[in-house]
Amino acid sequence: IGVMSARSGARGHHGKQHTNRLMLWVMLLSGAAAVAVLSANRYLLSAHVLDSPIATHDDAQPLNIRIHVADERLLRLVVEECSKREDSVIWLDRQGQLVVQEAVDFKQCPTMDALLPGKDRGLSTCTDMALYVMHAGARIIPLLQAQDMHRYNAGCGAATARLFWHTIYPSFIVDREDVLHMMLVDHNKLLAKDTLLHEHMNVFLCKTRVCQELMRRHVVRMGYSGHVWLMGHSSSDPSVDVRLGVQHKDLSFLHIKGRSSQQHTQQLLRCWVTQPHFPRLTVVGAFAWEEVKMYGDILNVQILPRVNHDTPQDQPPQPLAAGQLRQLQAETPVHIYP
Repeated sequence: IGVMSARSGARGHHGKQHTNRLMLWVMLLSGAAAVAVLSANRYLLSAHVLDSPIATHDDAQPLNIRIHVADERLLRLVVEECSKREDSVIWLDRQGQLVVQEAVDFKQCPTMDALLPGKDRGLSTCTDMALYVMHAGARIIPLLQAQDMHRYNAGCGAATARLFWHTIYPSFIVDREDVLHMMLVDHNKLLAKDTLLHEHMNVFLCKTRVCQELMRRHVVRMGYSGHVWLMGHSSSDPSVDVRLGVQHKDLSFLHIKGRSSQQHTQQLLRCWVTQPHFPRLTVVGAFAWEEVKMYGDILNVQILPRVNHDTPQDQPPQPLAAGQLRQLQAETPVHIYP
Protein backbone atom coordinates (compact mmCIF):
# COMPACT_ATOMS: atom_id res chain seq x y z
CA ILE A 1 0.00 0.00 0.00
CA GLY A 2 2.83 2.37 0.87
CA VAL A 3 4.45 1.91 -2.51
CA MET A 4 1.10 2.35 -4.23
CA SER A 5 0.60 5.63 -2.41
CA ALA A 6 3.95 6.87 -3.62
CA ARG A 7 2.94 6.00 -7.17
CA SER A 8 -0.50 7.46 -6.71
CA GLY A 9 0.91 10.74 -5.48
CA ALA A 10 3.34 11.04 -8.36
CA ARG A 11 1.22 13.65 -10.09
CA GLY A 12 1.41 15.67 -6.87
CA HIS A 13 4.42 17.78 -5.96
CA HIS A 14 6.28 15.03 -4.07
CA GLY A 15 6.47 12.27 -6.72
CA LYS A 16 6.57 14.72 -9.62
CA GLN A 17 9.47 16.59 -8.09
CA HIS A 18 11.52 13.39 -7.61
CA THR A 19 10.73 12.05 -11.09
CA ASN A 20 11.46 15.32 -12.90
CA ARG A 21 14.72 15.82 -11.00
CA LEU A 22 15.80 12.28 -11.86
CA MET A 23 15.00 12.70 -15.53
CA LEU A 24 16.78 16.05 -15.70
CA TRP A 25 19.90 14.42 -14.29
CA VAL A 26 19.60 11.63 -16.81
CA MET A 27 19.29 13.91 -19.81
CA LEU A 28 22.16 16.16 -18.74
CA LEU A 29 24.63 13.30 -18.55
CA SER A 30 26.19 10.97 -21.09
CA GLY A 31 24.57 7.57 -21.61
CA ALA A 32 27.03 5.75 -19.33
CA ALA A 33 26.79 8.33 -16.58
CA ALA A 34 23.00 8.43 -16.95
CA VAL A 35 22.79 4.72 -16.23
CA ALA A 36 24.89 5.22 -13.13
CA VAL A 37 22.50 7.91 -11.90
CA LEU A 38 19.48 5.75 -12.68
CA SER A 39 21.09 2.85 -10.86
CA ALA A 40 21.74 4.98 -7.79
CA ASN A 41 18.18 6.30 -7.84
CA ARG A 42 16.38 3.20 -9.05
CA TYR A 43 14.01 3.31 -6.09
CA LEU A 44 12.52 6.47 -7.60
CA LEU A 45 11.51 4.61 -10.74
CA SER A 46 10.26 1.70 -8.65
CA ALA A 47 8.26 3.85 -6.26
CA HIS A 48 6.95 6.48 -8.63
CA VAL A 49 6.64 4.68 -11.96
CA LEU A 50 5.59 1.14 -11.13
CA ASP A 51 4.40 -0.65 -8.03
CA SER A 52 7.39 -2.63 -6.81
CA PRO A 53 7.53 -5.41 -4.23
CA ILE A 54 11.32 -5.04 -3.89
CA ALA A 55 11.48 -2.98 -0.68
CA THR A 56 9.69 -0.50 1.52
CA HIS A 57 10.84 3.03 0.76
CA ASP A 58 11.44 5.79 3.29
CA ASP A 59 9.22 8.21 1.36
CA ALA A 60 6.21 5.87 1.30
CA GLN A 61 3.02 7.48 2.59
CA PRO A 62 -0.36 6.12 3.71
CA LEU A 63 -2.69 5.54 0.79
CA ASN A 64 -4.60 8.68 -0.13
CA ILE A 65 -7.90 7.29 -1.41
CA ARG A 66 -8.85 10.45 -3.28
CA ILE A 67 -5.56 10.57 -5.19
CA HIS A 68 -5.59 6.81 -5.72
CA VAL A 69 -9.07 6.87 -7.27
CA ALA A 70 -8.16 9.85 -9.47
CA ASP A 71 -5.02 8.07 -10.65
CA GLU A 72 -7.01 4.91 -11.37
CA ARG A 73 -9.53 6.87 -13.46
CA LEU A 74 -6.71 8.52 -15.40
CA LEU A 75 -4.96 5.19 -15.91
CA ARG A 76 -8.10 3.78 -17.48
CA LEU A 77 -8.46 6.78 -19.77
CA VAL A 78 -4.91 6.35 -21.06
CA VAL A 79 -5.30 2.58 -21.43
CA GLU A 80 -8.67 2.93 -23.18
CA GLU A 81 -7.25 5.38 -25.71
CA CYS A 82 -4.07 3.37 -26.23
CA SER A 83 -5.88 0.05 -26.71
CA LYS A 84 -7.84 1.37 -29.68
CA ARG A 85 -4.80 0.08 -31.62
CA GLU A 86 -4.43 3.30 -33.58
CA ASP A 87 -1.11 4.90 -34.51
CA SER A 88 -1.81 7.88 -32.30
CA VAL A 89 0.41 9.96 -30.02
CA ILE A 90 -0.65 9.90 -26.37
CA TRP A 91 0.65 12.00 -23.47
CA LEU A 92 -0.42 14.16 -20.53
CA ASP A 93 -0.17 17.94 -20.46
CA ARG A 94 1.10 19.97 -17.49
CA GLN A 95 -2.33 19.82 -15.89
CA GLY A 96 -2.40 16.03 -16.09
CA GLN A 97 -5.02 16.03 -18.86
CA LEU A 98 -4.97 13.36 -21.55
CA VAL A 99 -3.77 14.57 -24.97
CA VAL A 100 -4.22 12.51 -28.15
CA GLN A 101 -2.62 13.58 -31.41
CA GLU A 102 -2.59 12.11 -34.88
CA ALA A 103 1.08 12.86 -35.50
CA VAL A 104 4.27 13.48 -33.54
CA ASP A 105 5.11 17.11 -32.76
CA PHE A 106 8.86 17.19 -33.44
CA LYS A 107 9.28 20.38 -31.40
CA GLN A 108 7.97 18.64 -28.30
CA CYS A 109 10.63 16.70 -26.38
CA PRO A 110 9.23 14.82 -23.36
CA THR A 111 11.42 13.08 -20.81
CA MET A 112 10.74 9.73 -22.47
CA ASP A 113 9.20 8.40 -25.68
CA ALA A 114 7.66 4.92 -25.59
CA LEU A 115 7.60 3.36 -29.06
CA LEU A 116 4.41 1.36 -29.51
CA PRO A 117 2.94 0.74 -32.96
CA GLY A 118 -0.85 0.53 -33.09
CA LYS A 119 -0.81 -3.23 -33.81
CA ASP A 120 1.01 -3.85 -30.50
CA ARG A 121 -1.39 -1.87 -28.33
CA GLY A 122 -3.26 -4.44 -26.28
CA LEU A 123 -4.72 -3.94 -22.80
CA SER A 124 -1.79 -5.34 -20.84
CA THR A 125 0.76 -3.54 -23.02
CA CYS A 126 -1.08 -0.25 -22.72
CA THR A 127 -1.38 -0.63 -18.94
CA ASP A 128 2.40 -0.99 -18.69
CA MET A 129 3.03 2.02 -20.87
CA ALA A 130 0.29 4.14 -19.27
CA LEU A 131 2.15 4.06 -15.96
CA TYR A 132 5.21 5.57 -17.60
CA VAL A 133 3.00 8.19 -19.24
CA MET A 134 1.46 9.10 -15.89
CA HIS A 135 4.52 9.03 -13.66
CA ALA A 136 7.60 9.49 -15.82
CA GLY A 137 6.40 12.07 -18.32
CA ALA A 138 6.49 9.55 -21.17
CA ARG A 139 4.76 9.96 -24.51
CA ILE A 140 3.46 6.97 -26.49
CA ILE A 141 4.35 7.30 -30.16
CA PRO A 142 3.91 5.06 -33.24
CA LEU A 143 6.63 3.79 -35.53
CA LEU A 144 7.91 6.67 -37.66
CA GLN A 145 8.76 6.70 -41.34
CA ALA A 146 12.41 7.22 -42.33
CA GLN A 147 12.04 10.91 -43.13
CA ASP A 148 10.14 11.54 -39.91
CA MET A 149 12.76 9.63 -37.92
CA HIS A 150 15.40 11.99 -39.28
CA ARG A 151 13.35 14.98 -38.10
CA TYR A 152 12.79 13.31 -34.75
CA ASN A 153 16.50 12.74 -34.17
CA ALA A 154 17.32 16.28 -35.23
CA GLY A 155 14.61 17.72 -33.00
CA CYS A 156 14.94 15.82 -29.74
CA GLY A 157 18.45 14.41 -29.87
CA ALA A 158 19.58 13.54 -26.38
CA ALA A 159 16.65 15.29 -24.69
CA THR A 160 14.39 12.24 -24.79
CA ALA A 161 14.99 8.73 -23.48
CA ARG A 162 13.69 5.93 -25.71
CA LEU A 163 11.65 3.06 -24.32
CA PHE A 164 10.98 -0.14 -26.27
CA TRP A 165 8.32 -2.70 -25.40
CA HIS A 166 9.53 -6.30 -26.02
CA THR A 167 10.27 -5.67 -29.71
CA ILE A 168 13.21 -3.53 -30.83
CA TYR A 169 12.75 -1.41 -33.93
CA PRO A 170 16.26 -0.60 -35.28
CA SER A 171 15.16 2.72 -36.77
CA PHE A 172 14.42 4.00 -33.25
CA ILE A 173 18.00 3.34 -32.13
CA VAL A 174 20.40 6.24 -32.48
CA ASP A 175 24.16 5.76 -32.39
CA ARG A 176 24.82 8.36 -29.72
CA GLU A 177 26.13 7.70 -26.24
CA ASP A 178 24.12 10.56 -24.75
CA VAL A 179 20.76 8.99 -25.68
CA LEU A 180 19.33 6.55 -23.14
CA HIS A 181 17.78 3.38 -24.59
CA MET A 182 15.57 1.21 -22.35
CA MET A 183 13.55 -1.93 -22.94
CA LEU A 184 10.53 -3.21 -21.00
CA VAL A 185 11.01 -6.96 -21.25
CA ASP A 186 8.65 -9.92 -21.37
CA HIS A 187 11.05 -12.84 -21.69
CA ASN A 188 8.28 -14.97 -23.24
CA LYS A 189 8.00 -12.55 -26.15
CA LEU A 190 11.62 -11.80 -26.96
CA LEU A 191 12.58 -12.26 -30.59
CA ALA A 192 15.76 -14.08 -31.58
CA LYS A 193 16.37 -11.53 -34.33
CA ASP A 194 16.64 -8.79 -31.68
CA THR A 195 19.51 -10.48 -29.81
CA LEU A 196 22.28 -8.41 -31.37
CA LEU A 197 20.24 -5.22 -30.96
CA HIS A 198 20.23 -5.71 -27.20
CA GLU A 199 23.77 -4.36 -27.25
CA HIS A 200 22.30 -0.86 -27.66
CA MET A 201 20.08 -1.09 -24.56
CA ASN A 202 21.32 0.74 -21.46
CA VAL A 203 18.63 -0.68 -19.17
CA PHE A 204 16.35 -3.74 -19.32
CA LEU A 205 13.23 -3.42 -17.14
CA CYS A 206 11.73 -6.72 -15.93
CA LYS A 207 8.37 -7.32 -14.25
CA THR A 208 9.26 -10.73 -12.79
CA ARG A 209 12.26 -12.23 -11.06
CA VAL A 210 12.38 -15.00 -13.67
CA CYS A 211 12.79 -12.37 -16.36
CA GLN A 212 15.42 -10.60 -14.31
CA GLU A 213 17.52 -13.75 -13.88
CA LEU A 214 17.22 -14.79 -17.55
CA MET A 215 18.10 -11.33 -18.84
CA ARG A 216 21.10 -11.06 -16.51
CA ARG A 217 22.42 -14.35 -17.85
CA HIS A 218 21.77 -13.19 -21.40
CA VAL A 219 23.62 -9.89 -20.88
CA VAL A 220 26.63 -11.65 -19.32
CA ARG A 221 26.72 -14.37 -21.99
CA MET A 222 26.63 -11.81 -24.81
CA GLY A 223 29.12 -9.48 -23.14
CA TYR A 224 26.72 -6.52 -23.16
CA SER A 225 26.89 -3.62 -20.70
CA GLY A 226 23.17 -3.08 -20.13
CA HIS A 227 21.73 -3.10 -16.61
CA VAL A 228 18.82 -5.39 -15.65
CA TRP A 229 16.33 -4.10 -13.08
CA LEU A 230 13.32 -5.69 -11.45
CA MET A 231 10.43 -3.21 -11.56
CA GLY A 232 7.56 -5.45 -10.37
CA HIS A 233 4.02 -5.85 -11.65
CA SER A 234 1.29 -3.25 -11.70
CA SER A 235 -2.27 -3.29 -12.96
CA SER A 236 -5.59 -1.54 -12.82
CA ASP A 237 -7.26 -1.60 -9.40
CA PRO A 238 -10.79 -3.02 -9.79
CA SER A 239 -11.68 -2.25 -6.17
CA VAL A 240 -12.22 1.40 -7.16
CA ASP A 241 -15.51 0.32 -8.77
CA VAL A 242 -16.69 -2.03 -6.04
CA ARG A 243 -19.67 -0.91 -4.05
CA LEU A 244 -19.25 -0.48 -0.32
CA GLY A 245 -19.87 -3.54 1.78
CA VAL A 246 -18.65 -6.10 -0.76
CA GLN A 247 -16.79 -8.94 0.93
CA HIS A 248 -14.30 -11.38 -0.57
CA LYS A 249 -15.82 -14.74 -1.35
CA ASP A 250 -14.66 -17.80 0.52
CA LEU A 251 -11.41 -19.07 -0.93
CA SER A 252 -11.81 -19.17 -4.70
CA PHE A 253 -9.65 -18.63 -7.75
CA LEU A 254 -9.88 -16.55 -10.92
CA HIS A 255 -8.10 -16.96 -14.23
CA ILE A 256 -8.57 -14.68 -17.23
CA LYS A 257 -7.89 -16.31 -20.56
CA GLY A 258 -5.67 -14.36 -22.92
CA ARG A 259 -4.93 -14.70 -26.60
CA SER A 260 -1.45 -16.05 -25.97
CA SER A 261 -0.84 -19.72 -25.33
CA GLN A 262 1.61 -18.54 -22.68
CA GLN A 263 -1.41 -18.01 -20.42
CA HIS A 264 -1.63 -21.83 -20.20
CA THR A 265 -5.41 -21.78 -19.79
CA GLN A 266 -6.01 -25.31 -21.06
CA GLN A 267 -3.21 -26.73 -18.90
CA LEU A 268 -4.73 -25.04 -15.87
CA LEU A 269 -8.18 -26.46 -16.61
CA ARG A 270 -6.83 -29.97 -17.14
CA CYS A 271 -5.01 -29.76 -13.85
CA TRP A 272 -8.03 -28.45 -11.94
CA VAL A 273 -10.41 -31.19 -13.03
CA THR A 274 -8.06 -33.80 -11.59
CA GLN A 275 -8.36 -32.16 -8.16
CA PRO A 276 -12.05 -32.20 -7.16
CA HIS A 277 -11.15 -31.05 -3.63
CA PHE A 278 -9.78 -27.74 -4.97
CA PRO A 279 -11.91 -24.61 -4.42
CA ARG A 280 -13.89 -23.18 -7.32
CA LEU A 281 -11.93 -21.86 -10.29
CA THR A 282 -13.65 -19.25 -12.48
CA VAL A 283 -12.17 -18.86 -15.95
CA VAL A 284 -13.14 -15.81 -17.97
CA GLY A 285 -12.68 -15.76 -21.73
CA ALA A 286 -14.10 -16.48 -25.15
CA PHE A 287 -14.46 -20.24 -25.63
CA ALA A 288 -16.02 -22.49 -28.23
CA TRP A 289 -18.16 -25.35 -26.89
CA GLU A 290 -15.63 -27.91 -28.11
CA GLU A 291 -12.97 -26.32 -25.91
CA VAL A 292 -14.94 -26.53 -22.66
CA LYS A 293 -17.55 -29.27 -23.02
CA MET A 294 -15.39 -31.68 -20.99
CA TYR A 295 -15.63 -29.30 -18.02
CA GLY A 296 -19.39 -28.83 -18.11
CA ASP A 297 -20.10 -31.23 -15.24
CA ILE A 298 -17.13 -30.26 -13.08
CA LEU A 299 -18.45 -28.71 -9.87
CA ASN A 300 -15.37 -26.67 -9.03
CA VAL A 301 -14.90 -25.10 -12.49
CA GLN A 302 -16.99 -22.21 -13.84
CA ILE A 303 -16.58 -20.77 -17.34
CA LEU A 304 -17.72 -17.18 -18.01
CA PRO A 305 -19.41 -16.14 -20.19
CA ARG A 306 -21.27 -19.42 -20.31
CA VAL A 307 -21.33 -21.52 -23.47
CA ASN A 308 -23.24 -24.71 -24.26
CA HIS A 309 -23.75 -27.10 -27.13
CA ASP A 310 -26.26 -24.71 -28.74
CA THR A 311 -23.79 -21.81 -28.92
CA PRO A 312 -22.97 -21.17 -32.61
CA GLN A 313 -19.25 -21.36 -33.32
CA ASP A 314 -19.39 -18.19 -35.40
CA GLN A 315 -21.37 -16.32 -32.74
CA PRO A 316 -19.45 -16.40 -29.46
CA PRO A 317 -21.27 -15.20 -26.35
CA GLN A 318 -21.02 -11.57 -25.38
CA PRO A 319 -17.97 -10.92 -23.17
CA LEU A 320 -18.48 -9.83 -19.59
CA ALA A 321 -19.07 -6.12 -19.19
CA ALA A 322 -16.11 -4.21 -17.76
CA GLY A 323 -18.00 -3.56 -14.53
CA GLN A 324 -18.83 -7.24 -14.12
CA LEU A 325 -15.22 -8.25 -14.66
CA ARG A 326 -13.88 -5.72 -12.18
CA GLN A 327 -16.45 -6.84 -9.61
CA LEU A 328 -15.36 -10.44 -10.11
CA GLN A 329 -11.69 -9.47 -9.83
CA ALA A 330 -12.32 -7.60 -6.59
CA GLU A 331 -14.42 -10.36 -5.02
CA THR A 332 -12.11 -13.27 -5.84
CA PRO A 333 -9.22 -13.62 -3.38
CA VAL A 334 -6.71 -15.42 -5.60
CA HIS A 335 -5.89 -14.69 -9.25
CA ILE A 336 -3.92 -17.30 -11.21
CA TYR A 337 -1.64 -16.40 -14.11
CA PRO A 338 0.56 -19.45 -14.72
